[in-house]
Amino acid sequence: MKDRFAAWRAIFRLALREIRNNRGRSALIAVMVALPVLAMSVVSVVYQSQTWDLEDSLRAEMGAAQAQVKWQALQPIQQSPDAGGISSTVTDQSELGRLNPAEYGELLAGYLPAGSRLLPQRWTEVDRTQVQWEGMGEWKSLQVREFDYADPGVKGLVEQISGRAPDQAGEVVISETLAKKGLQAGAKITYRPSTDEATKTLTVVGVVGGSWAHYQDAIVGRPGTLLPEELFGLSRQEREKQDEIAVVEWLVVGPAEVSWADVQRMNEIGAVVRSRAVLSDPPAYAMPAAEFVDDYAESRFQQAVIVSVVAGLILLQVALLAGPAIAVGARRNRRNLALMAAAGASRSHLRRVVLASNGLIGLVSSVLAAVLGSLVGVAVIGGLLLWGHTDIPRLDFRITDQLALVLAGTLTVLVTALVPAQQAARMNVAATLTGRRATGSGPVKLLLPLAGLAIAAAGLAVAVQTTRGFIADPAQVVGGLAVFEVGLVMSVGLIMSIAARLVRPLPFSLRFALRDASRQRSRTAPAVAAVLAAVAGGTAGLVYFASAEEQQRNSYSAAGDVGLVAVSGLDPYVHDTKVQKLDRAEQVMAERFGADQVRQYQVVEAKDGVMVTLRPERAPDDVCAGSSGPYPSNPLKTCYWQDRSLQGVGGDIFDDGGTVQILTGGTAAQDVAALQAGRVVVPEPAMLWPDNTVRVEVGRYTAQDPDLRDIEVVTLPAVLATGENILPQPVYPLQAAEKLGVDLVPGGLVTQPTEPLGSAEVSALTAALDNTGQVSDVKVEGGYQDSYSYTLMALLAAVGAIALIGTFTAVGLAAAEAKADVSTLAAVGAGPEVRRWLAASQGAAIAGLGTLLGVVSGAVAGYVLIRLARPDGVQFSTVGIWEFVLPWPHLLLILLGLPLVAAAIGFFTTRAQLPVMRRLGL
Repeated sequence: MKDRFAAWRAIFRLALREIRNNRGRSALIAVMVALPVLAMSVVSVVYQSQTWDLEDSLRAEMGAAQAQVKWQALQPIQQSPDAGGISSTVTDQSELGRLNPAEYGELLAGYLPAGSRLLPQRWTEVDRTQVQWEGMGEWKSLQVREFDYADPGVKGLVEQISGRAPDQAGEVVISETLAKKGLQAGAKITYRPSTDEATKTLTVVGVVGGSWAHYQDAIVGRPGTLLPEELFGLSRQEREKQDEIAVVEWLVVGPAEVSWADVQRMNEIGAVVRSRAVLSDPPAYAMPAAEFVDDYAESRFQQAVIVSVVAGLILLQVALLAGPAIAVGARRNRRNLALMAAAGASRSHLRRVVLASNGLIGLVSSVLAAVLGSLVGVAVIGGLLLWGHTDIPRLDFRITDQLALVLAGTLTVLVTALVPAQQAARMNVAATLTGRRATGSGPVKLLLPLAGLAIAAAGLAVAVQTTRGFIADPAQVVGGLAVFEVGLVMSVGLIMSIAARLVRPLPFSLRFALRDASRQRSRTAPAVAAVLAAVAGGTAGLVYFASAEEQQRNSYSAAGDVGLVAVSGLDPYVHDTKVQKLDRAEQVMAERFGADQVRQYQVVEAKDGVMVTLRPERAPDDVCAGSSGPYPSNPLKTCYWQDRSLQGVGGDIFDDGGTVQILTGGTAAQDVAALQAGRVVVPEPAMLWPDNTVRVEVGRYTAQDPDLRDIEVVTLPAVLATGENILPQPVYPLQAAEKLGVDLVPGGLVTQPTEPLGSAEVSALTAALDNTGQVSDVKVEGGYQDSYSYTLMALLAAVGAIALIGTFTAVGLAAAEAKADVSTLAAVGAGPEVRRWLAASQGAAIAGLGTLLGVVSGAVAGYVLIRLARPDGVQFSTVGIWEFVLPWPHLLLILLGLPLVAAAIGFFTTRAQLPVMRRLGL
């Protein structure tokens, strides 16, 4: 035992001396191992800190409360313990529908455990016509909430970021998202609860965060101080008829847990309950969980598989990059190892020395990287929390993750060092001590590369086959692509041998470099494979993001030409329509752009609470003629002909042609003429009947009676839209209102400035229009903005860095082993620049071969990823189909740039002069 311990101690002393004597090479291996371990260590801390467990979710949903209750149904129900699955076998409506929320709350209180009470939350959605403040920016809707969040029973649900909680009427706090838009403590808010109530002034006294406050624009006040009681005074059935967006939820607070039996009792009155006690210890339950719960579990499994596969590919990349560097050390240390063998060291001792030296490098670098990565991850989470990212539940550092990363980094280096260690153990000691060079890797053994090609083909087939349907499994796709890449890596040696046989027409330096690379495959194949893997991953990413950019550009629906200003009036179906004007808004626009440059369109007026719908009937036997979509007919009898559509301006519009002229940028002269002649302009062939008419169903309904009544069909002359861009809805001529039996009111304003507005001008114009009280939306067309330009540049930089590292670790070894060859060439008359040209050629050969293979395989992988993204829209329109796009400028930059850069670096960093080598004698 003592002898074995002494032997291992001696081996590690030798390993440490080897590391000290080759600090540059050791540092190179350490950096290659440390960088991915450091990156994954940071990701581990950030990911685990952002992953919500059950306790985090419960705290975000209900704070310290025992349960959350929602009034889900008007009859008894059954629910799963997690409240994800709900079912009922009762079809008769009970008396529950006659209760209003307050009455239902009183009923619900009788089903609670002893000592518990209900804490209600009430909220509704409002728009910018009801809530305004000085300097407000753009927002579509706002939540007005009443909730006593200071109650100790819900501690932890809402975080007081600044200020204090409201304690009287007229005081509110705001969500942190609203605070980020410029509203702060002390600000005054003008609030109109309903059309029948006068405006009131609210004072902001604080800012809060929480599960909803970090993503929802909201103001919160004391119970009974903000929302009009008529929102909640109606019974459940009456409220559903009016489609009021007014919600009441209850939190159960108190010392007693809400048991499964309590949940089932509350189910009898249509309540769905999420109980802390039940979720923490769920009972056995016969009803299957909701389908989306299974989907969530499956999604988590898919995510775990994808993360594992990507981590494996990263470690493979590390092995490929570190392999040539380890080979450099083993080859340069051959003489020392030969001396050890001559002194009596066995083959196993030599193998252990090589493994120990590299294992120590991997272990130390992995430990340091894990420690540093953990500190960086902690700093990142601390910064995110400091900057207000309250969606992070906690700081979570897991020692098991870090130990796993250290083990993975160390094992990766050890596995990579196995081949050099075996070669060192089998070396010819006499030949090494006399200075004779190795003869190379020998002939290609076909079994491994042919197996690699078969594996690559199988992986690609799995990935492609998985993407054939409308619903694909991302884990299978990523796994198939990973197998495809591993198979290509296995076949690199054969590809290099084939390339070396086809170099006869090339200059001498390139022939020498390629044949030397083929002869010394043990050191060059990992480098070529590393370049291949890096370029393939980067190319796949480039193809994917270029295709995504193209898809977004094609599907982007502009409001009009760049700079267009479109102003929407108050929605007559939502707001008080007794007075529907745009005179003040039109004056603001006229002062800014000139009265002759502003056009107004009309919409249907809602009189006495009666709303009107206009729905063109589908033409008989229509097959969607003219549609560019691949599926012109479907079971829904709907045509998707929106490929050239602009953004809608809201509702059915009536126009004399002036608005359409501006919106279409003057490209729809025939449409404008048709409107002026009294014809309807329809966007889809399905709306146009054979006699060039449109049959419009005119339906009327009220909020109290939402079912359509008084439906009549009116026939109007019509034409199909012909402009380069068309509106997605029909445009009616003004004179059609009389035939349709409707009255019109101003609906909006449009103008096309001669020069696009700057951001400050847009803000000033929006504020001026908001102050008129006649506007619900202001839209300024900015055109499509590139989304992935920085991503593409980052990918190019990463690909270039990894590929060059892999190239020059192999070039360094090649240069060390080619000294005798270069000296021999110099002795027979070769010029001093030969060594530089050889180094440049070796860099170009390795980078060029790996880059070519990587671009081809990466493009194939990118094609598979595009197929994976296609099902999102393939059933509906060509706009939704992802097209396979090759970003040629970026790919040519990789194909030509990497080999040229590698050659240039090799040429300018290599000394031209080298002393003649002599053979060492024994």
